[in-house]
Amino acid sequence: MTDIPKSRIQADVESLAAGKFTGEEGGPLVSPGKDLAAAAMVAIIGIAAMALSLDLDAPASLYTAPGLLPFLTGLSLLIMAAGLAVKALKRAHLSEILKAAGNPIGPFLAGVEGRRTLVLMGLVLAYVVLTDLINFEIRMPAGFYTFRFSSYETISIPVIALILKMFWRARWLACITVAAGMVIALAWIFRDGFEILLPGSG
Repeated sequence: MTDIPKSRIQADVESLAAGKFTGEEGGPLVSPGKDLAAAAMVAIIGIAAMALSLDLDAPASLYTAPGLLPFLTGLSLLIMAAGLAVKALKRAHLSEILKAAGNPIGPFLAGVEGRRTLVLMGLVLAYVVLTDLINFEIRMPAGFYTFRFSSYETISIPVIALILKMFWRARWLACITVAAGMVIALAWIFRDGFEILLPGSG
C-alpha cells in the first residue's frame, strides 16, 4: 500500500512534538554554514543599501531625506544578519563551519529554496542600485491634489511583483495589483503623511 504523503502542517506538528522544527517546507534543519552564508550575503546587501542611500541629496533635513527609508531598511537587514550570524556561531564554531563548507554558495545552489534565496538577494541588490541610478518624477496637477509618479514607483512595482510571483506563486495580475497597491500606498504615506521625499522624488 502506497504511503500517503504528509501535509506540511502534519509534518510541523510531528517535528515540534519530537522537540525540533524541520522548517517551513518540512525539510531538514538548516545547517550553521547555510545560516552564516545567508547572514554574510544579507549583511552585504544591507551595507550596500546604506552606502548608496548616503549618496542621495538631503534637500531640507535628515528627516526629509529621500535616502532615509533605504538607509533604515539596510540597517534593519544588517541587524537581522548579525542576529542570524550569532545564532549560527552558537550552534557551531567558526572553524568547524569553514572546514565543513569549502564553498559557501554551494549549499544554496543545491536546493530549490537556496536558489530562490540567492535570486531574492540579487533582486534586492538590483533594486537598491536601480533606485540610486534612476531618478525622475512626473507631476500631474489636479484641482485638489497634485498626483506624482516617480522612478520609485516605476522600479518598485515590477521588482516587488516579481518577488511575489516567486514566493506567493499567484497569477501575474494578482502580483502586480498587490505590488502596485502597496507601493502607491507607501509612497502616499511617506510623501504626504510624513512629508519624507522618496528616492526619485524631486
